[in-house]
Amino acid sequence: MVTKIFSMSGFHAVNVTWNKKKVGHYISITPVWDKGEAGLCMGATLTWLKKSIATKGGGIRSADELGSPHLMAIVQGAYTQRTIPFTKKDRYKIDKFDVFPALLSSQSLVPGEAMRGVRFFDPTVIVDLVSRKPCHCLFAFVHPAGESGHVIGMQYDGHIMEMFDSNYGLHQYSDIESCKGHMRVLALECYIGCLGGEWIVLEVTSYLGANTSGDAFSS
Repeated sequence: MVTKIFSMSGFHAVNVTWNKKKVGHYISITPVWDKGEAGLCMGATLTWLKKSIATKGGGIRSADELGSPHLMAIVQGAYTQRTIPFTKKDRYKIDKFDVFPALLSSQSLVPGEAMRGVRFFDPTVIVDLVSRKPCHCLFAFVHPAGESGHVIGMQYDGHIMEMFDSNYGLHQYSDIESCKGHMRVLALECYIGCLGGEWIVLEVTSYLGANTSGDAFSS
């Protein structure tokens, strides 16, 4: 069974320029953005991971608990501009996933075991990886041309799975199969334009009580 815990509007974005154009007596304002840099998914997902882990199993139950989108935008900007820990000169030479450890560290989060792949991912495999043990995970995927991508957060407590998406909010699943089915729908109907390139599933813990077992995705 799939239960929506809360919704997200997904209308906030960073790195968007609003161009004003006057035509006769009318003024039109048009947003312009780079597909690979607009959005708020990384900032919102890291915020959800950080606050969800801090509840120690209680979970986040409303979008208001995530706080201000403006703070999420600061995190998002650090990711898209590669300001952590790279200089402006070499930021575009850096793989989108290589910046994750430093970015997580800036939010007092610790990267753990990871699984990476290329081309279209199988939702069944992703959910199976996350549900091997209780954990929080970050799941990111990009288009092969690098023009677009997305990041979501996942959490498994041993019985119930949760998936956070900055565009659709937080969903809870009473069983693993429900989560697999919902992820398949999201992938094929909502994010088909972001698929086909690299993807990564990364376990995330907090500096406080960080898990050092390192066996999340071991066989």
